[in-house]
Amino acid sequence: MYHLLQVVSNFKQLSDLAIIIDATNYLENQGLQYLADCIDQLPNLNQLLIQIGNSNQYDQSGVMFLCEKLKNQKQLTHLLIDIDGSRVNRLGISAIATTLKELNCLVKLKLKIDCGLGYIEEAKQLAISLRSLGNLKNLYFAISQNGRISSEIYQELNNSLRNLKNLESFQIFGLNFHSDIKSIIYYADTLNYMQNLKNININIYHSDGIGKQAAICLSESLKNLTNLIYLQICIERNSYIGAEGFCALFKSIMQMKSLIQLHVQIGSYNKIGYEGSKSIGEAFLHLQQLQKLIIIICLDNQIFQEGSEAIAEGIKKMSKLDYLNIFIAENNYLKQFDMYKFGQAFSQLSNLKQLRWQFRQSDKLRS
Repeated sequence: MYHLLQVVSNFKQLSDLAIIIDATNYLENQGLQYLADCIDQLPNLNQLLIQIGNSNQYDQSGVMFLCEKLKNQKQLTHLLIDIDGSRVNRLGISAIATTLKELNCLVKLKLKIDCGLGYIEEAKQLAISLRSLGNLKNLYFAISQNGRISSEIYQELNNSLRNLKNLESFQIFGLNFHSDIKSIIYYADTLNYMQNLKNININIYHSDGIGKQAAICLSESLKNLTNLIYLQICIERNSYIGAEGFCALFKSIMQMKSLIQLHVQIGSYNKIGYEGSKSIGEAFLHLQQLQKLIIIICLDNQIFQEGSEAIAEGIKKMSKLDYLNIFIAENNYLKQFDMYKFGQAFSQLSNLKQLRWQFRQSDKLRS
């Protein structure tokens, strides 16, 4: 590795560098120091990706050395850091937070660090560090404890994101609402300050019965994001969102008349019912700019004939659609007539170039 990095460091005009050290490559602290010295010799670097698999042997001292060198790369505009936070401990995570404050030219940041359940204060430091990145337009923030982000971290994220006036796209991985209702409130409040967003990816999961409450709370903020052009919303299985929660979400989506791409995935056993699926069809009547549409309805959401017909009627009116991917799993109580309705809808899409259409039934389609 040392010899390879020596060669890389000779390319003084290099502007884009991706270093991926996956699986078990026995990268130790000394290897991270070689890497840091290499990066330090690239004065024209604008984009940097560092991804280190969790099977490599390193700790906070290696990451701290790397961070000190990264502080010199003040011209960086794109940065991705993907490491195992539990390996670098508190000091390493704090060093990353301190480094981010120095890189105020960043316009795109992807931060993926599993901090572990005991590192809430350090994760909060990472959230606070975002306040220095006033030029940021694209943010992917995956700082979680076993896939979740506590309400304490959400509070700091909320305070930071309010100051990022140029932000156009963001995703918070670990948006798994748990029994602390504050997590929901903080996230929804964040959206109230982000009317300039163009791209957002939202994941709703809750196994403790407040998925519906999360959806209703979010819908109040989503209706203000009228400049969105891309929306992906995933409702994980067993989130208990129900018809009421889903209808609230799509009533807000209906206001997003600038949407060009929409991806909706409804996990199994959410039971959105025919009322929820009818709200999808009604929203489509207002989303006339859509060019790409993906709808995935997993098993046992009970949309019935009334719901599937409403979706088909909505699709029929989307004259600009050139890509359509629709999947409806078993136990949604479709009938043979529903297939006919969807076929009619597809025949009206004169601009359609790509179609993926899959319906599944555990038994024969009901006549």
